[in-house]
Amino acid sequence: MKTNRRRRTRKQRRGKKISRRRQRGGDDIKYPPDSINDYVNHVLYINLDSRVDRRKQIERQLQIFNTSKITRIPGILESEYPYIGCLKGHIKALETAKENGWDNVLIVEDDAVWKNVENAYPIFEKLVKNPYDVIMLGGTMAEYDKETYRIKRSQSSSSYMVSKHYYDTFINKAKEVLNSFVPGVTEERDVVVDIAVSWPLQAADNWFIVAPPLMIQAPGFSNIEKKHVDYNGFFTK
Repeated sequence: MKTNRRRRTRKQRRGKKISRRRQRGGDDIKYPPDSINDYVNHVLYINLDSRVDRRKQIERQLQIFNTSKITRIPGILESEYPYIGCLKGHIKALETAKENGWDNVLIVEDDAVWKNVENAYPIFEKLVKNPYDVIMLGGTMAEYDKETYRIKRSQSSSSYMVSKHYYDTFINKAKEVLNSFVPGVTEERDVVVDIAVSWPLQAADNWFIVAPPLMIQAPGFSNIEKKHVDYNGFFTK
């Protein structure tokens, strides 16, 4: 009888525990609780075919999710206009979510990593239980309501969760930005997904942010910037 009682207690607590798994190569990743699977319907990660290193990295980060929930979206490389390639990748991810009819989707770029799990996950859990259009799992230079976490303005397309009812709104705005692009005329800033697409939507709709961030961007070589980048210091604490 004592054994059965102990098993029930473990089962009750299992969803609240922070998961920690030792990975090959010595990486020690602190994951969110397994209960994140109850809130995230599907995960899409955007990854260029050439970035095998990033694919391995993001797949390690996503091991907390059931494998049936994870789909890779091949990134689109536009050598002359890299931000256009990035925008197209996000459109493809959103369209994939719509085509499959998932209740929500977590879209991540392949340099996303977990962070601040103990403090950030309870905020994510609170936000996901209430109506939302988009929940950013982290953002840079964010302006937001400290009580409700409603975003006024924030950057980063590294990790964000979109509700099913909002797919069309997001897709339509992204395509509007893409279709307005004129090579040699349009400024790069005007096609950056986390500025040209996100800012107008954030101002009008129900976007929320997890702060401190539940996910950030790992430092590394950026195919868009064509150099090593490190945005850690810019993520809103």
